[in-house]
Amino acid sequence: MKLVAIAGSIGEQSYNRMLVEYLRRHFQKIVTIEVLDLREVPVFNEDQDLSASPVLQELNQKIKAADGVILATPEHNHTIPAAMKNLIEWFSFKLHPFDGKPIWVIGASYYNQGTFPRPITPETDPRGTARQWDRYAGQ
Repeated sequence: MKLVAIAGSIGEQSYNRMLVEYLRRHFQKIVTIEVLDLREVPVFNEDQDLSASPVLQELNQKIKAADGVILATPEHNHTIPAAMKNLIEWFSFKLHPFDGKPIWVIGASYYNQGTFPRPITPETDPRGTARQWDRYAGQ
């Protein structure tokens, strides 16, 4: 199985980057996890369509080729960080690599900062992504 992992925060000392790197190393005997970097993703602006840019095309192809996606995100002001939101904006504009893809949302934070406003479960996920992930996770 091949997964891609994206850390939603772009800081060098990001706990979520550390988390996906840990998952990559710890589970390398049973799954291949490629950690994708979103630091070079251009700022989304629908008036300036950069969907064909090499950065977005490369990420699009890697996500499409993966069996599933891990999104590791902290909670910033009761939502996801700007870098993660920016990526989601691009990949819901003209490119749609997440469509039909199992997605696992995880996160790490310190103290009582929290990591995600609410869990995505089969009961709260209208697209059924959590049920799809359960199918893959059981393999």
